[in-house]
Amino acid sequence: MFFSWFLSLSLILSSFASIHQVSGGEEANGEMRTEYPVPVVVRVTTETAEVYECVHGGDPENVNYTWYRENWPSLPEGIKVDGNKLHFTYSTSDLNGLYSCMVINEKGTFIAYLYRDIQECFLNWILKKILELWMLPAFLFLQ
Repeated sequence: MFFSWFLSLSLILSSFASIHQVSGGEEANGEMRTEYPVPVVVRVTTETAEVYECVHGGDPENVNYTWYRENWPSLPEGIKVDGNKLHFTYSTSDLNGLYSCMVINEKGTFIAYLYRDIQECFLNWILKKILELWMLPAFLFLQ
């Protein structure tokens, strides 16, 4: 048995098994080939938010999508899930990391990955750190 990947509009996982059958003293050889669409994560172009979509070639009515970050089902603040779409409500390097989209349908369970690595400019990073330090004394007094 072998597995191969093909690239067209979507990725296809192809499995191939060679079958050797003996029945009633006669031998028969055959081949069985099945193909399943494999999900991919693509960037959706919008003007207001950073959005990624988990695209799967199966029947959309019978598909369950679950998003994870670093294998944790709870996503951080600043991320919104809408079915097969992952919305980043603001762009910051704090949301960087490995995200996965698990697709469950009648053919099985498939996973697509997205590695997000947004680089902030140095000035933004400095301003964010100053703001964090400035808010620290207020936080200590509130306790």
